[in-house]
Amino acid sequence: MFNLKQLEELENVFTKQHNLVGKKRAQLAAQLNLTENQVRVWFQNRRVKYQKQQRLKLPVVSAMAASQDEPSSSSDNSIQREDPESGMDS
Repeated sequence: MFNLKQLEELENVFTKQHNLVGKKRAQLAAQLNLTENQVRVWFQNRRVKYQKQQRLKLPVVSAMAASQDEPSSSSDNSIQREDPESGMDS
């Protein structure tokens, strides 16, 4: 189990560097009074969480882009309906 101070520092380091190896991992482990294995596994799990978050963001952006295209096409349809004298049935 990690305490709040350890988690805050791990998150802080993760924002700067997603992969920690060698001396840097050993130094961080010593600084936080953790084993290198604990730090390695925490970073591994955090990268998985980050990747899932990134995958969830992409479809939202695509859906927003698609919804921005829809109003212009639906307004074109309403213009056709408003012009009954053109002889076109909507």
